[in-house]
Amino acid sequence: MPIIPQRRVPLATRRLTDAALMREVGLMAIRIIQARTRQGRDADGQPFAPYSEGYAQAKAKAGYAGSGTVNLTLSGDMLNALQIIEVTDASVTLGWTR
Repeated sequence: MPIIPQRRVPLATRRLTDAALMREVGLMAIRIIQARTRQGRDADGQPFAPYSEGYAQAKAKAGYAGSGTVNLTLSGDMLNALQIIEVTDASVTLGWTR
């Protein structure tokens, strides 16, 4: 027996997202950004520009491992602090509060 819709709702009036879905999108985006950045890749998937010679030497002298890989993660605090700032039914904003 086929199912026959009783009422059609125009596509323009349907809600395709809500705040809960957008929050999940934001959490997924944070994980993607963190993983990509730790791999030394920018938003386009390209490697970050190399550290200047002086900065690389200072970083190595201070005892930070992997001083040759540009991944914006000296201590990890900045990248780990990326969070959802605002969520609406249609958007999510990521950023930092400190």
